[in-house]
Amino acid sequence: MTTITLLDGGMGREIKQRITQWDPVLWSASGLIYDPQLVCDIHREFIEAGAQIIKTNNYTVVPYALRPAKRIHEFESLTVLSGKIAQEAKKKASVNAVKVAGSLPPLSPTYRPDLVEHDDKQSVDMYKKIIQWLDPYVDLFIVESLSSITEFYQVSMACAITNKPVYVSFLLDEETPGQLLDGTTIHDLVPIVEAHTVEALLFNCSHPETISKTVQCIQNDRIQLGAYANAFFPIVETFNHGDLRTSDESVTPTVYLDHVQQWLDHGVTLVGGCCGIGPDHIRAIANYLNQ
Repeated sequence: MTTITLLDGGMGREIKQRITQWDPVLWSASGLIYDPQLVCDIHREFIEAGAQIIKTNNYTVVPYALRPAKRIHEFESLTVLSGKIAQEAKKKASVNAVKVAGSLPPLSPTYRPDLVEHDDKQSVDMYKKIIQWLDPYVDLFIVESLSSITEFYQVSMACAITNKPVYVSFLLDEETPGQLLDGTTIHDLVPIVEAHTVEALLFNCSHPETISKTVQCIQNDRIQLGAYANAFFPIVETFNHGDLRTSDESVTPTVYLDHVQQWLDHGVTLVGGCCGIGPDHIRAIANYLNQ
């Protein structure tokens, strides 16, 4: 029987709903700065809901978000803190089988392949720093929300410094589910990823329906596939960091589980959630997998 691994859900919306001080540019990093205990508590909730892998909460601990907040000097300390908090949550949950994945986030604003830095050395060096700072606290790394093949090549070069497993996750074009936001087709993407030292290929922070349509087109048994969607309406125009995506309230735990079941039917073995997918969604998946 195929083993399915359950990832956690999205931290940003959970933090935003509960925190008293929220910065729309710092986004989920607001939790690290203003309420680190809340971050730990949410990690624990995901673990208790059934998550077998939790991701460090450093998605917006990157210069493009830190500079306007005048916190660039905290780049290293906040990255390290995200690792320490994830480990603390794992310890308090007393679930030894849970793994911590170090998040390697986009270095430019999410959903914007046009803003990707093309200076390979600068990007590779920055990714290496994040890897080195997180390494003592994580079991694997997950590269999140890549919008272009350029980013993939950059982060692949940086990941050469670690012997830990690396998962790579891409955003999808909501209007053309069979391609990335930079126009790279899934047909071209899969062999490129296979040629690198990557444990798994995932798709994240896209609408569940978009991911469902995409995984149906992949005929592959040589690399592990994964998916963790969001609960937003699809992007229909250029997204600017700091804008609020509109939540799709129809993506209930039951509806989300229906999509997850479709992904599993098409060979996906890593499932979880991104923005707007909370502990209740993860619990619904865990209950289904444990039947």
